Amino acid sequence: MDLVDKTLSRFNPESELSRLNEYTVIPPVVSRLLWDALDWALTAAEITDRLYDPTVLNALLDAGYDRDFSELQQEQSGLPVLSMLPDPFMLHNEPGRGSEVGGWRLVERDPVDRTVALPSILKLDLGGTAKGWAADRALQMLAPLGPSLVNAGGDVAVSGSYPDDTGWKIGIRVPYGYPGSDHMKGPLAVLQTGTCGIATSGIDYRWWNHKGSRNHHLIDPSTQQPAVTDLLSASVIAPDVARADLFASVVMILGMEQGAAFLEAHTDFEGLLVGMDGTCWQSSGLHSILYEPVRELAKEKV
Repeated sequence: MDLVDKTLSRFNPESELSRLNEYTVIPPVVSRLLWDALDWALTAAEITDRLYDPTVLNALLDAGYDRDFSELQQEQSGLPVLSMLPDPFMLHNEPGRGSEVGGWRLVERDPVDRTVALPSILKLDLGGTAKGWAADRALQMLAPLGPSLVNAGGDVAVSGSYPDDTGWKIGIRVPYGYPGSDHMKGPLAVLQTGTCGIATSGIDYRWWNHKGSRNHHLIDPSTQQPAVTDLLSASVIAPDVARADLFASVVMILGMEQGAAFLEAHTDFEGLLVGMDGTCWQSSGLHSILYEPVRELAKEKV
């Protein structure tokens, strides 16, 4: 995972991804690792019908996400927690610098020479797909050794059943900053699963103040702005964590109603969505993998 971070991190100016974003004339030959990670990101853009786009780095920079989140957190010290913010949907209305919608289609690749060429207006950010993709790769290496679990910053990939063939017990956390969450002990729900991927996306933790408004990291490619959503978090269970990670973000952008319909339309996916008002929605098949039921949240506007 360290090699993945050193290769794909946009916050490291020496990473291969950062160097690729600076090339403007001669398309560089990229490593197999970067090629494969980019291949999945571009595939993800295609299968989500433009709800994900790896070429939104300029939009993220415009939204204030221009350094590692740990640095943004330090600058936010002393600011009110999420539940005390007056309006979670206040986003600045300045036009984004991102490309036209569907910028991912403008990325040119030569599989023979393994070169990648970007138009000068585009810059890549693989933060939306790389973590789950890397966790699946790690799991593939471990799975032949027996039941395995990989936790990549909350994206969980598991194979087999452990410890007694009843399945892995994996908790889904209560969203950060939710009213009363500081007093709630334990997870929002506990799953009991075999081979699958589990990922949670949300705007409850990775947010910051920028130019007088609250922004977050989930960019809606259609607006090149942080998505306006009525969801606080979305947890998705899929056959692999790469898709769980991707579709958790997609559901967040879609919102409660459309996100729920999206998950129900994918019969091999399950999900647990938490709305801004504390409403919890669970997919029709989630009960089959629940070890502990979904807990009640206070119905308070965040």
